[in-house]
Amino acid sequence: MKQEAADQIVVLAEGVVAEKGNHETLMKKHGLYRKLVDFQTESANWKLL
Repeated sequence: MKQEAADQIVVLAEGVVAEKGNHETLMKKHGLYRKLVDFQTESANWKLL
């Protein structure tokens, strides 16, 4: 994933900075960023019928 190479990622929620850091740090927090990455990973395997 390209976000893993980013020096800093800023996550916005309702127009406010909710989290910021690099991929590794944000994944360890188990916050909004982690939820978004997990949803993206899960949806990669979805099949439309």
